[in-house]
Amino acid sequence: MQFKILAHTRMVFALVLVAGFAALTLSLSPGAASAAGGPADVTFTKWITQATAFPFDMKGVVGGDVGAGTYTGEVLTLVDDGTTTKIHALYHINGGTQSLTADVLITQTDATGAAVITGVVTTGYLKDSRVTGGYETLPVCNIATPGSVIGTVCFHGTLHITAGPAPAPTAAPTAAPAAPRPPSTGNVSFANGGEGTSQAVLWMVGIASLGALALGVRRVAVVRKSR
Repeated sequence: MQFKILAHTRMVFALVLVAGFAALTLSLSPGAASAAGGPADVTFTKWITQATAFPFDMKGVVGGDVGAGTYTGEVLTLVDDGTTTKIHALYHINGGTQSLTADVLITQTDATGAAVITGVVTTGYLKDSRVTGGYETLPVCNIATPGSVIGTVCFHGTLHITAGPAPAPTAAPTAAPAAPRPPSTGNVSFANGGEGTSQAVLWMVGIASLGALALGVRRVAVVRKSR
């Protein structure tokens, strides 16, 4: 009887040991905690297909971590002070493997056509994550731009998506046909798991499992001694 109990106890503790080491290994893996919350890079090339009334329409192509796919977007507001153009837009990324919508604020330098982008993912892949990035203006696009109303001009850039609170909408236009919708910052760290949170949970599981193993070894020793 004691032999059966001892054998069963050894099997249980062996399983606990495997689970403990697996949890510790995952907590040390570089991609373990970041899988849910990025980071991810999305490349895009876009052009304008309608600019007679707000919202302006945009189309294009995307690539990067979401896979090759298509881009659509809307310019909700646009204000040009002669030096910089401030834009509030929605970017719809329809990649081959992932899709998302980002609510972004853009500050474009008129002299160079270079732009800085900030915003938040509102739906889809990596929802509620922070968006940063930028684009350059190409007078002659390196790809075809079907339906463009601005000739050969296109905009090529990259979005960087990372876990974290969305930036405050400080660059939102103050005078525009449509009122800007502030990006949502709700439950960012919890929704994405958070790198620190994921690692802490995995460490707790691993340490608890190894603690149970140590206790089990002690009990086995007591059983052996009693025999």
